[in-house]
Amino acid sequence: SAAIAAWNSAGRNLGIAFASLVNVINPEIFVVGGGISAAGEFLLGPARAEMKSRAFSFAAEKTKVVRAELGNDAGMIGAAILAHRTFGS
Repeated sequence: SAAIAAWNSAGRNLGIAFASLVNVINPEIFVVGGGISAAGEFLLGPARAEMKSRAFSFAAEKTKVVRAELGNDAGMIGAAILAHRTFGS
């Protein structure tokens, strides 16, 4: 229960940040990547709920919060692509 409470708290804090960004720049989507994305709905569920409760409703309803498809491998894959583009083969 302590771990779930910690994820809920982290998700709510992330949702507060998302709500601020929704109100200022009205993005279509937030993509959460890296190691933290492995928490999945333990983090993203509370983040979505907090964002929707704090942001302008017309904007928040259209904004998606999703886990990055590449998860924790995104940085490594991006570095490999950059190296390939820079140094070629």
